[in-house]
Amino acid sequence: MAKFRKRTNYREKYPDLSDEMIEVMQQSDRKMEYQQYDLKADRYRID
Repeated sequence: MAKFRKRTNYREKYPDLSDEMIEVMQQSDRKMEYQQYDLKADRYRID
């Protein structure tokens, strides 16, 4: 079961940042989420 996590709206939080910086911050959030949850989740392969 995936856990629900509200994403941070960086455009609202930091309105004066450029689009590139906001994109980098969103990507870093996804990388942190991947390391915290996706790597620990069990995966089963059924043949």
